[in-house]
Amino acid sequence: MNTLQNRTQTTITIGTDHMRKKMGEILDCVNLRGDEFIIERKNNPIAVLLSVQKHKIFTEMARKFLGEMMHNTETSLSQDEIDTLTNLAKHETRKSN
Repeated sequence: MNTLQNRTQTTITIGTDHMRKKMGEILDCVNLRGDEFIIERKNNPIAVLLSVQKHKIFTEMARKFLGEMMHNTETSLSQDEIDTLTNLAKHETRKSN
């Protein structure tokens, strides 16, 4: 049995070469078990691969959090500004994990 299939749900760091060789298996791990992959090139993280469901959850959580934060301040932002800040918060959260 393959090593990627033996793992429990987790975040796995892989190189771009490994990703190219095992794309189908990696996508199965993401889709079926909810695994997340950090993809590196030359030991530098360049992308995160996660399920669409998790992406939607993270985006909704970030928007909800930012919306609540904006209601607690006197500053009034446009929807575009809120969306931009939400995306920034989402990306910063992913970096820290």
